[in-house]
Amino acid sequence: MSKVRLVVIQNCTLTPGLLPDETIDIFALPPYNKMNVRFLYRPDENITQKKGVHMPKVSQEHQESRKTQIIEAAVRCISRKGFHQTSMQDIVAESGLSPGAIYLYFESKEEIIKTIADMRHARERKVIAEAFLSGDRGIALNQLVESFFNALADRDVRVERSIEVQLWGEALCNPRVREIARQGMKETRAAFVEALTAYQKRGMLSPDLSADAVARAMIAQFHGFVLQIALDDDLDINEHVKVIKSWISGPASWGGKQSKRRGMNTTGNDPSVGTAT
Repeated sequence: MSKVRLVVIQNCTLTPGLLPDETIDIFALPPYNKMNVRFLYRPDENITQKKGVHMPKVSQEHQESRKTQIIEAAVRCISRKGFHQTSMQDIVAESGLSPGAIYLYFESKEEIIKTIADMRHARERKVIAEAFLSGDRGIALNQLVESFFNALADRDVRVERSIEVQLWGEALCNPRVREIARQGMKETRAAFVEALTAYQKRGMLSPDLSADAVARAMIAQFHGFVLQIALDDDLDINEHVKVIKSWISGPASWGGKQSKRRGMNTTGNDPSVGTAT
């Protein structure tokens, strides 16, 4: 039997005979069943142009609004109950939408999570690209620190990041979530590698260092703090940012007697990182 993905649409009329002639294995979404489904159609068919079908046109803005509503509901549910304990029914109830409306946009909570991750990683790639436009390594790194770490002062950002921490654990035993996490990290790392490689070509980063390794180290620094702040909500973000910036400036900015030892670069730049030409 040929299985065709079908979506439930309510309040529509259909002239008999417009459904495909092939055998269809109909499944319905709760609380619908085969007896009360009023209309079924294929998502890839432009049925609104077929005679006898009357459907209100939905704007792109409306679709995006609905997706945002579903995503925000999922974030609230997962932050309260955890990813593993949250069901699609929980998200349906939280969103205030019908099951059909939810499944029209997302087939599963993993698909919702992937959308959330894709949106976040797109924002991150933009931040990384803009920061490295600077011709000054110190300015670029400080801008990255401020953009990533200071954003955690926003409660909504912290909630979203706490979900990311949950997914790291889920990824160890859930192949679908593991692939989402790996792909997202790969894309963010690629953005760093591209920028760092450009810096190496301009003499702003030592060619002896692996751009990929530097990128992983930078991401690890941020992810480490995300994990800590998920476990301890009282962490002082400003103090952490201050420490990271001192590392960027180099050992000379740390203060104390050892900063004056021979071999330390008193200009505040680590010579192993390379210098701008």
